[in-house]
Amino acid sequence: TFRQLSHHMCSSGSMLHQASPQDLTQLLYAHARLGLPLPDRDAEQLHTAMQQAFGRFKPQDWSMAVYSLGLLQQRPSQPWFAAFTAASEPGLQQFTPQGLSNTIWGLA
Repeated sequence: TFRQLSHHMCSSGSMLHQASPQDLTQLLYAHARLGLPLPDRDAEQLHTAMQQAFGRFKPQDWSMAVYSLGLLQQRPSQPWFAAFTAASEPGLQQFTPQGLSNTIWGLA
């Protein structure tokens, strides 16, 4: 099932480490689309993997991640948000209007 596959990906450190930023944000978005919050431990693992991949994120990855978190009404830790802000801010000029508005909505 979806939950089993998601848990397998989140609990496998090597799989998360190999995942692209798009893989990570799509997993989060899938949960958001289905309205299924991640279990706490899986969310923590996914958020950590995303934070470690922030240096490889593109504008679409940033906006999809934060938009999905907004849909799920989940808030990562304050250090995650601080790292998100520091890593995404230099690339704000590359965001599309939709990507930026989705990011703003997700942060609201």
